[in-house]
Amino acid sequence: MTSEQIAARVAAGFKGAEPAVFEPGYKTEAGVPYFLVTPEKLHALMLFLKSDPDLAFDSLMSMTAV
Repeated sequence: MTSEQIAARVAAGFKGAEPAVFEPGYKTEAGVPYFLVTPEKLHALMLFLKSDPDLAFDSLMSMTAV
């Protein structure tokens, strides 16, 4: 899946995840999608990413917070 397809799948299947894209000039590669979630919804989002058959994420490579 492309990053755009992943973003669309999460936005359609998980309520409470606000999709966004890094803007040019941010401290990472421009155009990289990410999701904003409250701490209370983080575990549920991780379960969705793991259990959704189209996504089937099985490991966390990077997680950051401010």
